[in-house]
This record gives sequence, structure tokens and C-alpha cells, in this order.
Amino acid sequence: MDLRERLKEYTKEGLVKRISCRSRERVFTSENQKGVWVLLSGLAELCMGEGAEFRLLDIMLPGDVFGVLSDKVQTKGVYLRAFTPSVFLYTETENFEKLGTKDPKLVLDVFSALLQKQAMLYEAMSHLSRARAREKIDGFLRFLINLAEERGAEVFVNKRQIASLTGLSYEHVVRTMNSVSLESRRVRIW
Repeated sequence: MDLRERLKEYTKEGLVKRISCRSRERVFTSENQKGVWVLLSGLAELCMGEGAEFRLLDIMLPGDVFGVLSDKVQTKGVYLRAFTPSVFLYTETENFEKLGTKDPKLVLDVFSALLQKQAMLYEAMSHLSRARAREKIDGFLRFLINLAEERGAEVFVNKRQIASLTGLSYEHVVRTMNSVSLESRRVRIW
């Protein structure tokens, strides 16, 4: 049984909440919520800032975990929003501690998933640190395709998201994407 299924078992006890969101709806803001989020279905974005200051930090696929468990972590301005209609499992910090007492292996598995996510982000950053725009975009798209294939997920990403994730301008991404061939049934770009 995967992490999502195991967490769902604790919704009956109230230790884990199931939250459904519409597309583009904010799910979490760092200023008012501490806990662990697991994407059950759909796609979500971890973001920072607004308007010209907007920065996409991560695209979350089903099974991805995001958490803020301490007030000491500086996450001001970070928010999680559904990119498509999505369902999340959420456990507040206090309930997460109770889960640790009831099911320590589950809590260790959540921490393991958080560390795996961190390792994946590190791998993505290695692609994005390349000097040329085409290499950044090629590397990022290969990474995204491999991740989607591994998870069996459909990923929809737009050029503005790619620009934000790669640090390139939208115009630069549009020009570069004209010469990039994408061969995946799981990743769609518009």
C-alpha cells in the first residue's frame, strides 16, 4: 500500500483531512498553515510572489509531498495552488505528531518522501544550471518526462511555467521551444 493509501486510513480519525480544490485555487499559504500536504490527484504548483515577482518553485505530481512543520522555517510568501482540479491529503503539525505515536513507520515514510522530493529537485536544478537556454529546457523536459513516466502521471505544463522554473524569459522559452522536439504522451506543453 502506498503512502497516499496509508494516509487516507487516518481521515476517519480526523488526523488527516481530504481537501478538494478547483483549478487555480490556493490550497496553502505559508503564513497560516503548518503541516504536511500530499497530492492525491491532479497537478499543483508551489509558488512564491505575485505579478512580476511571481516565481514557480515546483510542479507537484500525484504522490508528491510538501511540508512546513516548524515556525523556524522561512517560507514567507510561499503558497501551494491547484493547477488542475486536485485532491490533497493534509495533516496539521499537531496531528502529524499524533500520527508518529500511532504509526511511526508512516511518519518515517512521509519524511522519506520529502527527502526523495528534495533529491528530485536537486536533480532538476542540475539541469537548470546549464549555461545555454536550449540545454536548460532540454534537460528540464527530459527530467519531467522521466518523472511522469515513472509515476504514470499526465503532466500539463505551459511555457510560462517553464520560463519561471528555468529562470528564462517567456519570449526566450517560446523561441527555444520552436526547435525542441517533445516525444512524450504523458507531458503536454502549451
